[in-house]
Amino acid sequence: MSADALVALAGALATHQGAIVQQVRGPALDGVVQLGLYLPTADKGERRILLDVWARNGRVGAWRTDERRPNRNPQSGFTMYLRKHLTGRRLARVRALPDGIALGWERTGAEQTWLIAWRGVPPPLPSGEPAKGGHRGGQLAHIDIQGRCRPAWPGRSNPDLVQRVLSASDSQAPEADVARDIEARARKRAVGVAQQQQAQGQGSELRRQVSAAVKKQRRLVGRLAKDLDQARQAERLREHGEVLKTQLAQVPSGADSVTLPVPWEPGKTVTIALKRQLSPAANLARIFRRARGFSRRTEEIELRWLQAQERLELLAALLPQCTTEAGEDVMQAAVTLGVVAAQPRQPARQSQRSTTLPAGVQRYRSPAGAEVLLGRSAAANDQLVTRLARGKDIWMHVRDRPGAHLLLRHNRKEPPAMAELLACAALVAWGSGIKREDRADVTWTQARHVRKAKGSAPGLVYVAQEHTLYVEVKPSVIEDFRQTRGR
Repeated sequence: MSADALVALAGALATHQGAIVQQVRGPALDGVVQLGLYLPTADKGERRILLDVWARNGRVGAWRTDERRPNRNPQSGFTMYLRKHLTGRRLARVRALPDGIALGWERTGAEQTWLIAWRGVPPPLPSGEPAKGGHRGGQLAHIDIQGRCRPAWPGRSNPDLVQRVLSASDSQAPEADVARDIEARARKRAVGVAQQQQAQGQGSELRRQVSAAVKKQRRLVGRLAKDLDQARQAERLREHGEVLKTQLAQVPSGADSVTLPVPWEPGKTVTIALKRQLSPAANLARIFRRARGFSRRTEEIELRWLQAQERLELLAALLPQCTTEAGEDVMQAAVTLGVVAAQPRQPARQSQRSTTLPAGVQRYRSPAGAEVLLGRSAAANDQLVTRLARGKDIWMHVRDRPGAHLLLRHNRKEPPAMAELLACAALVAWGSGIKREDRADVTWTQARHVRKAKGSAPGLVYVAQEHTLYVEVKPSVIEDFRQTRGR
């Protein structure tokens, strides 16, 4: 993007002055941050906007977008730094640099910070080496209220950057239509950069994870090597213990170390480290205890060290293969080494709910078309209560008489219509042996108030908040139910 294009873009960004930072996102693409802004003065549908700030591979800029970019996992330190210093601040001014864009943010008039996207290459380190990390020809940086400049990745920022930002003039906002056209052209020019996120994608993230695993594994190998060196000192500690044992009376209390001759090797002396807080006898016991512990752990530590060394070699060999073109074999190797988690298998398609009812349970349809389940045995009644019943279903049973249980499917808080309740009560009375045209008292309640006590007899339940219906078993009602059986 030329200097003139940067000036035009800065003017377009000035139309967003007054926008308040609500969120800072760090996508999985180096050199990019996304700001979630709230613009109080805009129309209701235009108040929340997303602003991408880019500095990557020679392309810099900041423009509105409708794409919410996913956060990197884990978040980079620079993203967390920006969240701390930008959240809650409003965009006060925009300035165009010859090689970048500077966005000024303030909470009060005296507190001014800057977020800069610029094309400059950081100068070399004092050692003469080039700055490490990042992408050449692009850098994000932040200037705090004390005028200190922090770059987005390791390396020094240009020492003149602060002065250039502070000495630049503010950009003036053009008409809204012109600003949108400028931003649209800027996005179009940077489409190649935006597509790098997908191109980089898996290979970049995998390389980052493998590199972190290599560093962690090297630290583990180093620690195990130190433990192994200590464990191999068991024989030396045992010798020190034997020497100390033969001359224990000559050892002073409170000493850090003592030098004693070896009785069985004339002319040889050994220096034995002691703990000042322990007595000579306690130091002797400690030395033998450590010798025993080291001798037992030597083989275990040596095996762990060999395994860690082997995994480190595999990780180091895998690292160069983690490129943007990394294939499935590289990803599988990373999974095998435990660097990344294996992708979960797609859950098997759930089979349709079984329509088979337990033995002794019959299905009918109520006058309103609801499902009705009738248990004709004690075991079937248990299945109705413990397996088939749902909280708001209506449960029925003939009062003070053994017999059938009934479930009327219902999912509303209000009870069903009285006509439907009476019809189902007639059915459960008929199923319990009440003859047609006879009358019976039927108890009903919601299924959540019916409990089966552990160890109780089949068909025996405990009921709360029950109601009673006095119903006549009409033949026409029973015949209507029989015609819907099994549906």
